[in-house]
Amino acid sequence: LESDNMPDSKARHDETHYYAKIIREQFGKTSAQAAQQPRFRKILRKWRQNRFGHSPRQGDLAIGFFSQVLQMAVDDGDLTINRAARLKKMYQPPDDKKPIPPEDLEIVLGSAKPHVQDMLRLGSYTGLRAADLAVISWSHWKGDRIEIMTSKSGRKQLARIPLASEAQAFLQGLKRRQMERHGLQARMLLGQKGRPMVPKTITRYISDAFKAHDMEHTAHRFRNTYVTNMVIKGFTFEEIGLAVGWSKNTVVEM
Repeated sequence: LESDNMPDSKARHDETHYYAKIIREQFGKTSAQAAQQPRFRKILRKWRQNRFGHSPRQGDLAIGFFSQVLQMAVDDGDLTINRAARLKKMYQPPDDKKPIPPEDLEIVLGSAKPHVQDMLRLGSYTGLRAADLAVISWSHWKGDRIEIMTSKSGRKQLARIPLASEAQAFLQGLKRRQMERHGLQARMLLGQKGRPMVPKTITRYISDAFKAHDMEHTAHRFRNTYVTNMVIKGFTFEEIGLAVGWSKNTVVEM
């Protein structure tokens, strides 16, 4: 996958190398004969669960990448069957449009570490996905809104995200604290040691914060939380839909 199939964007390029590295570490010494055995499929499922139990989406991406590698080996005649093909996905998209209840969020915020609190608040105030939370910078903040190029399914679009007054106050405090602790950085969200984070780390931190209280909320629900809060604040369905990339009907239904 290092030639024609290599993704064009840097983010996709880095993602490809990330999954190639961990797959090589786990299965680099697996023989072709072993990879063709029926039980290899069970080994893949168990590895995916153990390695990516905190993030089903990442687990599915890892298997999807490995399936591409194995399929190339099949096409080249090195394997007779791709045991990773059509493996049942771990991630099941939520079938509800529920927000995270304010009381649940407050419980988690009460015990989370400061840098995790920042992720939780920024996610609920903006509705951004983990991939966008990882790259959002101070230059994206325009006072009463966030303007950032977001990406979903490979499509880029400019999102103009209205900010409620408490969200603006939070960002002012976040910027001040960052300057005091680490000096002002480009990124809004930093890890405990003051370094930028990648999406998978943010996803894991948020998921673990809720799991610590036996809650099943994920970063994905921040979008529903943001939309709910903005409806309550009096923003129009059109404004909210434009901000999160939803149709007006989807906002109304949620």
